[in-house]
Amino acid sequence: MKIISYFVTIKKCMIYTMKFKIQYIFILVIAINILSYKISYSENNYSGFTYIISAGPSYIDGFYKDYIDHGISGRFNTYYNVPLFAGNTYFKGGLSYSAYDLKSSSSSDMKQIDFIGGAGLFFTLFPYLDLLAGVDVHGIYSNLNTSNTQRDEKTFKPGLSFNTGAMTYLGRGLGLCILADYRRTRISEEKLSTLTFTAGLTYNYNAYINEQEQSSRAEKKLTMFNQGLAEFKKKNFNDAKSLLHELYRIDKNYPGLDYYMKRIEEIEQSHASADALIEQQNYLKAIPQLEGCSAYIKDCELKLLNQRKTLKVNVPAWESEGIKLYDAKNYKGCIELMERILLVDPENQNANIYLPRAIKRQKAIESLQGR
Repeated sequence: MKIISYFVTIKKCMIYTMKFKIQYIFILVIAINILSYKISYSENNYSGFTYIISAGPSYIDGFYKDYIDHGISGRFNTYYNVPLFAGNTYFKGGLSYSAYDLKSSSSSDMKQIDFIGGAGLFFTLFPYLDLLAGVDVHGIYSNLNTSNTQRDEKTFKPGLSFNTGAMTYLGRGLGLCILADYRRTRISEEKLSTLTFTAGLTYNYNAYINEQEQSSRAEKKLTMFNQGLAEFKKKNFNDAKSLLHELYRIDKNYPGLDYYMKRIEEIEQSHASADALIEQQNYLKAIPQLEGCSAYIKDCELKLLNQRKTLKVNVPAWESEGIKLYDAKNYKGCIELMERILLVDPENQNANIYLPRAIKRQKAIESLQGR
């Protein structure tokens, strides 16, 4: 008999569900789906299982509004996220406990335990705020206890509810939620409707693990970046390049990385140009290129020292000729020689004196000539 009664209850639940205007459910689902489609996938803080515990007031409507006072409700639900359709679909299971006093007597009450199963959609409105909406089917165990008539009635009825809410993620797997649920059922063939608002906590283990992994990845990236800069300072160019290229592969938008990737390219170009000029025995033109890479590559630093040492024997002759050109008011020739000297000997005293003088006088001449 118990088995027969169980199947009769299920059948009643299905019939009761079909009595509702199902088209409204489809409209709700389509609306949420369209909104979800407009929002690109972002990081999901509610993937896998999310556990929610909440409580709040429950308001009576329908036939029993004049007989039953508003009450309270506590709930424990489990949501399982499945990224179907254009948005994120969830399936839901849970329990709720509600208690209401009867208006006829404060010592009379009705208690209900709901077994809940449902589904719905949620989408990310902001990175920190997710909205959800869905439909639940209820199996409702009610216990009506009236002190004045000494009645203790127990029933198990089907029910249907529409719900919506918002969840915000705080961190370490924890979040806050606000939920609203409109439920309809029947007791003694009369409609009982409740509107319940609850607030509570959410917990998602996947979000906690992802957060820990992100923290670990961020620490790893910071370590790689700092090590790359340290290798730059040590003039271990290839090691620095290897570290920063690996970081670029992991996260090309890492703060400050783009600058160093461009510097690596510039340094390599200077190195290649310097080697080509040295091979052509154009040693003076190779010096500026070597200066561009000597601060980061030991080989460039050594080549720069060797080139300057080799060419330094020419400096006295260039000094003498440059001063003569200055005295002869051939400032262009003086400038060219003094710049050549400074390439080879940046600390040369005469070149540092005559070069700015020659430049100043050449500019004065050009100004008078209207250039």
